Amino acid sequence: MKTEPVARKSPSRSSADGGIDAAKQSSPERIAPEVRHRMIAAAAYLRAEQRAFQNGSPEDDWLQAEIEVDEFLAQTRRARTGLDDTDDRSRNS
Repeated sequence: MKTEPVARKSPSRSSADGGIDAAKQSSPERIAPEVRHRMIAAAAYLRAEQRAFQNGSPEDDWLQAEIEVDEFLAQTRRARTGLDDTDDRSRNS
């Protein structure tokens, strides 16, 4: 009796792909949406706290915090991949 080789490879491929997908999701370049949300919430709170919770709005704090966090994450990605910020700025000018 002959065993079908494709049948043997299929399970190992799917498990290998699952391992790769799990590694991609846990890589430092990608963060979970919940983590990003917590980072933004903390930054928004700090912005409000710095102005003693006066003369501002939670919406503006959130939007500014979102910009700050996304820029921080982009800088972190660039630093990890070896790209220089000055290269990006010179292209945009």
